[in-house]
Amino acid sequence: MDTWLKKVAYSRGSKGITLVAIYLVTFTLILSFTGITLFSTAPSYVDSAEFRELLVKKAGYLRDWIVRYDEDKIFSEEEITPEQIENYISASGKTMTKDEAIQGILTDRRNYYSMIQNELVITNKNLDYFAIDNETQRVITNMQGDNTDEIIKQLTNRADYLVGNGYYILNLKYGTDTHVSYYSDQYTMESNYYAGEKFEGQENYRVYVALKEVLVPGDDFYVGYKYLNSYQEQLKFLYNVCVVGIILLILLGIYWVCIVGKSNKSEGIVLGFWDRVPFEIECLMGVIGNIISFSLIVQFIRWKGDLIMSMGINGPNYKMLGIMIFCGICTLPISINLRLFSSWIKRLKSHTMLDHIMSYRLAREWYEHMPNKVKNFVLIIGIIGINILGDCILLFDIEEMFYSYGILAFMPIVIWNLLWGALILRLFIDYIKILQGAKAITQGELERKVELGKTLPILKEMADTVNSMGTGLEKAVGQSVKSEHLKTELITNVSHDLKTPLTSIISYIDLLKGENIDNPVAREYINVLDERSHRLKQLVEDLVEASKAVTGNLKAEIQPLQLDELVGQALGEYQDRMEMNGLVVMSQKMEPVCVSADGRYMWRIIENLLSNVCKYAMPHTRVYIEVYREGQYGYCIIKNISKEPLNMDTSELTERFVRGDTARTTEGSGLGLAIAESLIALQHGGLELTVDGDLFKAAVKIPLVESKPISLDKENK
Repeated sequence: MDTWLKKVAYSRGSKGITLVAIYLVTFTLILSFTGITLFSTAPSYVDSAEFRELLVKKAGYLRDWIVRYDEDKIFSEEEITPEQIENYISASGKTMTKDEAIQGILTDRRNYYSMIQNELVITNKNLDYFAIDNETQRVITNMQGDNTDEIIKQLTNRADYLVGNGYYILNLKYGTDTHVSYYSDQYTMESNYYAGEKFEGQENYRVYVALKEVLVPGDDFYVGYKYLNSYQEQLKFLYNVCVVGIILLILLGIYWVCIVGKSNKSEGIVLGFWDRVPFEIECLMGVIGNIISFSLIVQFIRWKGDLIMSMGINGPNYKMLGIMIFCGICTLPISINLRLFSSWIKRLKSHTMLDHIMSYRLAREWYEHMPNKVKNFVLIIGIIGINILGDCILLFDIEEMFYSYGILAFMPIVIWNLLWGALILRLFIDYIKILQGAKAITQGELERKVELGKTLPILKEMADTVNSMGTGLEKAVGQSVKSEHLKTELITNVSHDLKTPLTSIISYIDLLKGENIDNPVAREYINVLDERSHRLKQLVEDLVEASKAVTGNLKAEIQPLQLDELVGQALGEYQDRMEMNGLVVMSQKMEPVCVSADGRYMWRIIENLLSNVCKYAMPHTRVYIEVYREGQYGYCIIKNISKEPLNMDTSELTERFVRGDTARTTEGSGLGLAIAESLIALQHGGLELTVDGDLFKAAVKIPLVESKPISLDKENK
């Protein structure tokens, strides 16, 4: 939007003009709707409620004339019964004599009879009627002719007619059933005590009334007909005004939403004093204002009949003034709600709606300091409570709705519970996603992220926590792997660097051993150097091999291998060392087991385990060795009693440079089990270590191969 256009659109003058236009259009719409409600919307005069009421009223007068007002009897004092006198005195509420009551009854009858004559004879121009007492053949009519059947036929052949007996209207067009009384709408004065009474013989009477086909001026039917025609033209105009007014109101509302809160003097949304009032207080003031406004409207509606009609007595201008006053009162709630609506729009535009809701701020503060267990409990109770509240509200009028709509009355409850069920299912799915993400991270998928859409804040916070945990673990694992790689690389480089000078040292020691040295002390020193240098050489070789296994530089040549024969040969080579340490080998369970393995690496694994037995087993104890198959694996189990206490976890024994002899008073590099574990992993097997007191158990498992047993070739050593 151009700058000059912004200045014009956001100026106070433009906003004022828009507000005035909204009020004028709203006032015009209310005035039009009020006029529509005051006008009859019937397609023709004979279809209007005014015509039906007037026709029933005239029929009621005719009924009274034929049933009650036989001039020879109704005005005779002798025909007045004591019961009628008593009822008259009771209805009047006055103290009077019998004669006074009789005169009052006769006066009322004469007045009512005069009213009947005025309605049906004097002022009647457009209504034809016929009434007959079939018992006495007494007839009252304004139609020409003596043929009763022909007169009745003429009346009932017209488009609109009414037929009744001495008490009920009989044709359905003027009532909901055949038992519609002439006096159901109380067209006569309530003080007329004899109007509308049931009596015996009422079926002997017939009353027929019908409107003439061509209306002439002079009575209420013609006046109503002319008014309806004029109303139809005015209704068309009012309908057009309503359509145009609604369109204008929508356009003005959209424009107001766009400019409210904007200013041509500053950027952003400008909040006024009332826009900073807490949301609850603002809504309370709005509710009070609406209650007062609607109370005035309701009270005016109650008065409008008397007020407008009394103004209409002095002329149509006064009646129109009363209608305009009513429409002006109807604009009061429009003004109040427009004020509230404008304030809410400003807050939404400035993204400060929640900041102005005191209850939300207090609840958020309370919720943030609440323990997680309490948060979950409050969340569950809130969901269940809202669901129950909604069901209670919908069930409040379910009985009445059921009689009207049948089984469809339960549809709102079903839809409400389906919506809440969908919400709970969505929350449950989000919870499953978070749980699956956490499990994936625990299984090593550190890059796994939990992606949630719009959900509850507590679930969003849980998802972010899981994602942060995965990122932190991934970073820590990366640093650990990098550190381990650097350590392994350092060991490999140092080992290679040590091999060259170590080889020279061993060579010179061999040369010294070949010399003729008579000094026994020197000879002893040379033997110690020879022993330590070979031990150092073995350590360096173990370091190189361990680093290769860890870094994956070794390649395993998997072939069928007879595990029991390999273990038997290894036991044969270590038999002398075990006997020197007083160890007795127990190998009763040696099943033929063919596995898929690399013979060189398997030999090194068994050799390392037996070497550990010789180094760390308690002398003069038994060593148990078993070879068997179980499931898809072949097993080699070696158990011995340790001569030193094993006060460490079994997972630590497979780490490099860790020995069961923590004092390091015996030989050994602490790499044997670490190398064995790496070599077994290359062959898709596993090494399981168990410590039970001083009992040490090593279990090697290697995948089986289903083939003919193959003897171990000595070259595989």
